[in-house]
Amino acid sequence: LVERAPRDPWTLGYVGDRLRAEGLHEDALAAYLRLDAAMPDDPAVTLRIALAHAGAGRLDVATRLLDKVAQTGGRGDDGRLGELASIVSASLLTNARQSQKQASAEIDALLVRRLAQTPLPDVASVVLVRSAVNDSTIEVSVARQEKDKDELPADLDASAMGLSAVRIERGGGVARLRLRQAAGFASGRPTRALVTALVLDSQDRSRSRLVTREVDIAPGEKGTELRWTGEAFQ
Repeated sequence: LVERAPRDPWTLGYVGDRLRAEGLHEDALAAYLRLDAAMPDDPAVTLRIALAHAGAGRLDVATRLLDKVAQTGGRGDDGRLGELASIVSASLLTNARQSQKQASAEIDALLVRRLAQTPLPDVASVVLVRSAVNDSTIEVSVARQEKDKDELPADLDASAMGLSAVRIERGGGVARLRLRQAAGFASGRPTRALVTALVLDSQDRSRSRLVTREVDIAPGEKGTELRWTGEAFQ
């Protein structure tokens, strides 16, 4: 694809996303940097570059790029891409704190400070769905109360790059999440997604935590349903 269309933005984005889905983050970064040269200062491109750096383990570079998107990106889309970048950044920082139990007090304080500086919506939690970009695009919908029959689309949707997010308001009950393979993109086989809930403390960001669940999304209209209780996935 790259040989046939070496400067085509769609091609470079698609190839980079597929390489990232395969865990080839350095190769994905090379494709994204060519995309950045073709579309300079595009917030969606910067977000993709940040995801490649995060996959390669460069947390500091990734979160600084995400901060840039949060501050300057997504204006043409009512700021939604910027908010999504903030959620991804906060999730990465919180995951780093939970993963590095033996981290020094200095490193933990730095992560907490970076987390406190990350702008986030005033909600109880944010559910972030990350999926590999392959032959299936994942659609996310939500019913915010147990008895709600209608399901609404994800609040923040960047499914083309494998990201979607749902805000869970304070005082809400059990929310139902449905993940399905988009019509016309179904691969005929299950697709795996990583679902993380970033539980926020309104008074102290250092108490924020991540709850993570891996799910296989079956083909078909029903897809896979998850219930979020505010503390755990069921």
